Amino acid sequence: LTGPSSVILRSDGSEVRSIDPSETGSRSELDDSREEISRKILRFLERDLLACDVQLSLFVGAARSYRYDSILSPFPPEYFNSATGAKDIQGIQEWILNLPPLSCLRWQLDQRCCKLTHKQLSLLLWILAGGPNKLSLRSLPKEDRCSVLSQSGHPPA
Repeated sequence: LTGPSSVILRSDGSEVRSIDPSETGSRSELDDSREEISRKILRFLERDLLACDVQLSLFVGAARSYRYDSILSPFPPEYFNSATGAKDIQGIQEWILNLPPLSCLRWQLDQRCCKLTHKQLSLLLWILAGGPNKLSLRSLPKEDRCSVLSQSGHPPA
């Protein structure tokens, strides 16, 4: 890799944009092996399956919207061709249709029998990790819900 940002062409013709580790302090998730990506996804799913499901549902809703071009921002790098500016929304739609329920995927990843491709797993990791801004959801323990509700101006029921 050279410079702050590079493009890697894979043997299947797909391209991956990689960020220089010196800029971010860590390797890009796009550079990780399929096994490493699977391990990271499994960690997310084991930690908080409900939050992962909600986060994925928000992404699916945005991707299925006729306004995907404006609300699905930033667009997932695995499905964006930076050279042409083309957004592969059809590829994302197919990914959504082929994605198993997260509880099944957790089992598949644990058993190492997941059939998703590197690109598909990379997209799921990008979603669960909160994209480039690292914004992700988490479930609150029951005892913390009252505190959060009162801080938001809604008295606990």
